[in-house]
Amino acid sequence: MAQLRRSLTDAQKAKLATLRAQILRGTYADGTPFDFTVCTTPFLYSAVITDVSLLAPYIANTDYLFAAPSVPAKLSVSVQPVGTRVGAAISPPVRIAIVDAAGNVVTTATTVVSLNLGINRTWAKLRGVTSVAAVAGIATFPGLSIDKPGAYTLRATATGLQTVDSAPFQVK
Repeated sequence: MAQLRRSLTDAQKAKLATLRAQILRGTYADGTPFDFTVCTTPFLYSAVITDVSLLAPYIANTDYLFAAPSVPAKLSVSVQPVGTRVGAAISPPVRIAIVDAAGNVVTTATTVVSLNLGINRTWAKLRGVTSVAAVAGIATFPGLSIDKPGAYTLRATATGLQTVDSAPFQVK
């Protein structure tokens, strides 16, 4: 599914769909037709556009004419844990983003993300809900707490994605 960086009006979306179909369907110089709209495999191609005035309204209203679908690649800490007290909820809640190889949040991702203590020299326990399904590519962990004082990191994991560790934080 293509994503646009900014929202468009319904009329602009209709014009963009028409333009996309014109770019993706056509005829080679030898008369052979092509139709890239039915491809299921990612690929790169180029097309010569002779009338750039067709593109002007779309380029003026969006950062990108077409953006390739994002593929989840790794996890990223979007809200780091901050120091807290024993048994108190970490606030603001820790947030883990599911990002593509370029670091962009994959807003279609609903992957389950799990948090565990990374550095844990005191054998403390992380309390609260530690596995959450991402919503729009972000997994939010409200109400997490730790039962012993010390210095800690959190480690986020998800099946098939590169793990990430949070910055160190103190529990007093």
